[in-house]
Amino acid sequence: MTELSAMGRLIAPEVAPASGGKPAPTVEPASASASAGV
Repeated sequence: MTELSAMGRLIAPEVAPASGGKPAPTVEPASASASAGV
């Protein structure tokens, strides 16, 4: 779980500015993939 949290925090800041303030849609699939992998 620690790895997922760390990755989520690293992805969030990169996705936020890239999406122009829309990290939600990008974070959902990322979390889903992480959960599926685990």
